[in-house]
Amino acid sequence: MPCPAPPRPLPTRPPAPRHAAIRGLTFAAAMLAAGTLAAPRAAHACTCEPTDPQTRYTTADAVFEGRVRAIARLGDPEVGPARLAVTFEVVQTWKAADAEQVVVTTPSDEAACGVRFEVGRSWLVYAASDATGALSTGSCSGTQTREEADENVAALGAGVTPVEVQDAPVRARAAAPGAGGCASCTVAGASPLSGAPLALGLVALLRAARGRSRRRPRARAARGAVSP
Repeated sequence: MPCPAPPRPLPTRPPAPRHAAIRGLTFAAAMLAAGTLAAPRAAHACTCEPTDPQTRYTTADAVFEGRVRAIARLGDPEVGPARLAVTFEVVQTWKAADAEQVVVTTPSDEAACGVRFEVGRSWLVYAASDATGALSTGSCSGTQTREEADENVAALGAGVTPVEVQDAPVRARAAAPGAGGCASCTVAGASPLSGAPLALGLVALLRAARGRSRRRPRARAARGAVSP
């Protein structure tokens, strides 16, 4: 009877170095992706479509040249993007800005197409108005410094200087000078004709006095002729 064959050993799997390498690469890729998501996103710059001066004038609600007098910050920057309220002294206007001072808002961040205005500097401003009439502008509207706006100003032509129209003060009329004498005298509350009877009475008295003075010499002469 033949002897039974010895049992064959179970096959053992060789180590798989490729699997470990794959797992390492997967872990590295996951860490890189996590780092990318966690990193803050870079702010995108403001991009504007090119426009010509006529299009800028047509699309704007107000067009003027103004000198910056004051800049105030609006809103809380921790809550959201803040805005700037810029007060201009209007030098000349081509559209809607008819007051001597105009306030225009703009985003405080240049990445949000805000304009970096400077106090004391002149600007050519293209502004849009909202439902309340408030004006706002941005770098894509065509707003630029006056030094850089020669082409736009030439296309706009001569502007108008705004002037605040105020009511002229009412002045009392001066009384016309009189002709002299009693005619120039006035009595408070009396009519200009109230002195006419008095003047006529004086004239009559003067005439009567003259008549008497003339009759006295004649009467004396008559008495002298009659007496012996």
